[in-house]
Amino acid sequence: MKMKVKMETVILRGVDKRLSKKEIREIIEEELGNEPHIRISDRERTRVVFMTGEKDKVRELFRKRFVGKGWDKWKVEEIVESIECYKCKEYGHKANDCKNEKVEERCYNCAEGGHYRNAVEEIKKKKRAGYNTEHNSGETAGKGKESEEQERDEDNNLETCQEQ
Repeated sequence: MKMKVKMETVILRGVDKRLSKKEIREIIEEELGNEPHIRISDRERTRVVFMTGEKDKVRELFRKRFVGKGWDKWKVEEIVESIECYKCKEYGHKANDCKNEKVEERCYNCAEGGHYRNAVEEIKKKKRAGYNTEHNSGETAGKGKESEEQERDEDNNLETCQEQ
């Protein structure tokens, strides 16, 4: 069975514009021990290189903090990805890849249990119709006012949540 190698991406800052892509690749290969995937951005005075390689070797480079020799050293910076799972509200994976077995259903809008965001659509419809609801779903509060007793009767069975 073939094992899947975990990859990681880091940013190399301060790369001289006079260096060709081939030269950059050779310097990184020397440090890593294998050929990395690189993407170059020329937006600044110096280049920024996005380098992807095997997680263990890239972590080793990150611990060194600099790549290169002599005067031509580039700073290694970590890219922090903010992928969030809408199933368990943890970072680092998506809901499709979530391995947390026993997770109560959570609203991806407010992270409260007991309902999903689509249950909140009814509240949005009421807001559009002029009712004032307690749920803050990113839209402005309802304009019309009804007596509090009527609102409680109509919203009695709806789950509500406050957007964080």
